[in-house]
Amino acid sequence: MNLIAIHSRPIGDQPIQTANARELHAFLEVGKDFSSWITNRIEQFGFIANIDYVTFHQNGGKGRPTIEYAVTLDMAKELSMVERTEKGKEARRYFIECEKRAKEQPVYSVASASKLVGELAILECYKRLLNPSPSSQVAMLAHIAEFLTYTLRFWLENIEQEIGGALLTALERDKFYAEFNVEGLLRADSAARAQYYTSALQNGWQNRNDVRKKENLPPFQGGDVFTVQSNMIPLDQLGKAAARRGGEIHPLPRLERDSDNRRGAQPASEAAAGRMDLSAVR
Repeated sequence: MNLIAIHSRPIGDQPIQTANARELHAFLEVGKDFSSWITNRIEQFGFIANIDYVTFHQNGGKGRPTIEYAVTLDMAKELSMVERTEKGKEARRYFIECEKRAKEQPVYSVASASKLVGELAILECYKRLLNPSPSSQVAMLAHIAEFLTYTLRFWLENIEQEIGGALLTALERDKFYAEFNVEGLLRADSAARAQYYTSALQNGWQNRNDVRKKENLPPFQGGDVFTVQSNMIPLDQLGKAAARRGGEIHPLPRLERDSDNRRGAQPASEAAAGRMDLSAVR
């Protein structure tokens, strides 16, 4: 039974088993919106920040990060009980069972989680060295992406939440949030990166400072301008494009037609030379 996810989070001086209040709110099927519900419950029952709950910001990928509440299991049980519904009773029994299981399992701190991430990365590297099955770079990048998605991502997200909850104040969390930049793990060789950046610059969906940032280079003045290549111009727009640039379009030299040659027509250059010869004789 896993009704609501349980996470270990530092509250006070020690890690505490917590539940996400927003997930609890959704499970209880409360009629009012989450922000009003959690605010009213905190005021009504006198829950204390950093003792009964902590807040943190979570980046949902759309707009401004949301404010989340990690509540202790004691607070979660009380929130469930005061709803006086079957859902509330079920949630309360679930949290009691989670407390029993927590006593039987070790609790990991942020430091131990970080150490575990490093150990997992080292083990994965050894695995790749001892079993070099992918023979192409594409296959190797696919393995790295798989390792990032199914192994590292869980730990990185937990560390991001710990940083936001433990290291930032409430005012700071309105402006800042922690997020790992994992793009470096998926970087290909120089030629592939150059091709990727060229496409981004020529098609205008990245600028030069964006590219320099990805390569850990400082920005430069004028590098925030987005550009696109302009040599792909329709044929019927060539004259207009040249006029806008102040240039000139020169017609191609006239080719002699086969019918003129068959009739013995003299090329223009030879006729001009003939006239010059006659005038010289006179």
